Formats: sequence, C-alpha cells, structure tokens
Amino acid sequence: MSKTVPTHPDPFANESPNPAAEKSEVLKPADARTADLISGFRRMIERVSDAVLVIQDNCFQFANPKAEALLGYSQAELTASNLNQIILPEDLDLVLRRSAECLNAENHQHSCTFKIGVKNGDTRWVEMQAEASTWCERPATLCFLRDVTETSSFRRKIPSGCELHLRGAHDAGS
Repeated sequence: MSKTVPTHPDPFANESPNPAAEKSEVLKPADARTADLISGFRRMIERVSDAVLVIQDNCFQFANPKAEALLGYSQAELTASNLNQIILPEDLDLVLRRSAECLNAENHQHSCTFKIGVKNGDTRWVEMQAEASTWCERPATLCFLRDVTETSSFRRKIPSGCELHLRGAHDAGS
C-alpha cells in the first residue's frame, strides 16, 4: 500500500493517532531529546504573540494560530495560496525583494512594514521581521508579523515634526 505524502509537509508534525505508528516521514527524531525539543519549539511557535509564517517559493508553508487569526485564513487555505493573494500589489515587490535578500544572505533590513489584505476584505498594516531558514531541507524565510495598523494610522495623522518630538521625548524617558 502506498503512503500519501502531504502537499505541504509540516516538519513539526511528530504526533500520530497511533502511538506505535512510525513518526512523521518528514522528520524522524534521532532520539527522545530531539523529539522533546521539536515539540517544545512547536508549542512556543503556536503560543507567541506574533504571527509566524514560513514562506518558500513565494508560498506559505506554515502558519501559526496567530497568523490564521490575523489573516483570517485557515492553515489549509494559507498553504494553498501564495504571497500575491495576501500582500497588496503596491507592496509585493518590497516583500519579495526583502525575502530574496534574506535568503541570499545579503545585507538586508531585518524588518519592513507593508499592507496585507485579510480574508474579510480589510487592509491591515503589518511589520515583518524575517530570517533565512530551512523548511523540509530547502531554503525558506521565517517571518514574524505584527499588526501595526493602529500605530500606522496614528503616525500618518501626526505631522512629521511632532512625531520626531514625541519620539525624542519617549527616548529621553519622559
């Protein structure tokens, strides 16, 4: 009997409905310590306050629950889509360029702010922190997204001189 390999395998997947069954074909822990470490990383990524996405070949390979909540799409919907379905056209080139810089180990800016379109039709501003990584033994980008819509809206309403003054006052500890 042939086994079905998922379209977007999850390297974190190591649970099985049958405890005696073989661990995930994608990731076979060498020992219990490795399995514990992987399980711990998965719990941490699922509980962080930022949206966490793994992007490979301009497609979403993984999304934590916070990413699902921010974007309004399920993990399955995200892994069936790509960046141009989420990132607004005017910001897509920026995100693709930053991702390529990250993957090519070029001196890249580790963060950028851009607009996304969420499932309900709203537009949200997000700040992305990105690092090169691997996913299923291939280069990928690990992205942490934070919704900064309210902050971005507030900053756009403040005249530039005032923003600098406020930032300076904050930096001075007042």
